[in-house]
Amino acid sequence: MTASSTGSYSKARSTVTVVVSHFAPAYGMERVTIKLLDLLRRDFTVKAVCVGGDEQDVAHVPDSVLLGKPLRGVKRLWSVWRLWKYARTDTSEHIILAGLWVALPWLLVCGKKSARSIVWEHSLLKSKFRTSRKLRLLAYLAKYLYPKARRIVAVSEPVQRDLADIAPRAAVVTIYNPLDMTPYGQGNCEHPRGPGTRLVTIGSLTLLKSQRLIIKALPHLDRGITLSVIGSGPEGATLQKLADDLGVSTRVCFEGFLSQAEVQQHLQRSDILVHCSIAETFGLVYMEAAQAGLPVISTRTDVAELLIPKYAPGLVCDPTPEALAAAVIRTISYPRCPQEYADAAERREVAFSPWAVQKRWFDLIQLDLPDGKILPPS
Repeated sequence: MTASSTGSYSKARSTVTVVVSHFAPAYGMERVTIKLLDLLRRDFTVKAVCVGGDEQDVAHVPDSVLLGKPLRGVKRLWSVWRLWKYARTDTSEHIILAGLWVALPWLLVCGKKSARSIVWEHSLLKSKFRTSRKLRLLAYLAKYLYPKARRIVAVSEPVQRDLADIAPRAAVVTIYNPLDMTPYGQGNCEHPRGPGTRLVTIGSLTLLKSQRLIIKALPHLDRGITLSVIGSGPEGATLQKLADDLGVSTRVCFEGFLSQAEVQQHLQRSDILVHCSIAETFGLVYMEAAQAGLPVISTRTDVAELLIPKYAPGLVCDPTPEALAAAVIRTISYPRCPQEYADAAERREVAFSPWAVQKRWFDLIQLDLPDGKILPPS
């Protein structure tokens, strides 16, 4: 099959329902879900169903169907009841379940509709288990419920590998998340600029994201090197106290949660992205930094070693303040050249461009594939 001039692969319009827990606030998973909806609409008649939402969710996806008010915390248990009622009426040919909080209750109550269901899995990574008892419980449920689905789509090879252990009877493939391929920066030859280097870290302020490591690295770096912390979360007050205790509070700016446009603007004003997460399922922030022409420094995870420097120029280091400081000094001393950014951009285009991801989803939905296959770039 070849793509038409409009980007569609077939004139047939199968119906696809995409079920999500929520669209707002639009963090990484929510943003790629909204992007996937746009891509699927090119080939299918798409219905977006939000298990719990309000006007903020509708603002992101105006034609979404809300099954009730937002659900957070233990109230998520109401998802089972709402999805049981919805499953009785859904007549779509294909159902995509975005994440654990939707997939598990749906597969519990949907009956024979599991044969038309595809789980889109972003979260199940064994390295995340040590910081989340809740995730360990959900993984236990996935072991028994995920094999009921027609397919499980992992967002990266490490997620597919861990799913093979968690739910060995499930049929798993890998399709990468779609990326906005519009560059909003240039490969940075002249920067970073020594003592004036501006570091930035982006992510929810949680134990998993481990922003404390880069704050602890600052005393090992020149006083002129500053850090912007973008994100909000339960560790915010602890991180600010840590910066005070280490005497680096004047070098750290806590920006709070920013819109995607604001994040892009901030990346353009920065010199190095530093990411200290204990575990990553896809590494969207690496790609966004690369699109802005920033080198990336990441603590060592399977996804970081998969993506850096192949798709995002930069370094991977051990998860210690001393190793991070050494990586910052090395990045300042040996800036990346424009050709490295250009080569990485070409590889991202092949692997993560909307057109490439659209085709892989079309192939999966309409053609199906052997178990365990990674859908190739084309």
